[in-house]
Amino acid sequence: MRTLGIDSSALKPTRQCLDWTERTHHVAGPLGVQLLSALCEAGWLRRAKDSRAVLVTPKGWAQFKAQLGLDPSDLENP
Repeated sequence: MRTLGIDSSALKPTRQCLDWTERTHHVAGPLGVQLLSALCEAGWLRRAKDSRAVLVTPKGWAQFKAQLGLDPSDLENP
């Protein structure tokens, strides 16, 4: 199956990945790599130039809202 440019049949299981800065598990390995690549290629996300941060573009916010009902204000800290 291929969705968002991700070939799920090609994914191989890996260990969970622990984020060394947050000390929590996160999406990683083959799925994370393919998902990030697909969303960057679609123009929804872009990598920050001087850090490991990933930024959501205006197009990305529009698509996250349309596809998932997600709005930036939903992610603000209380």
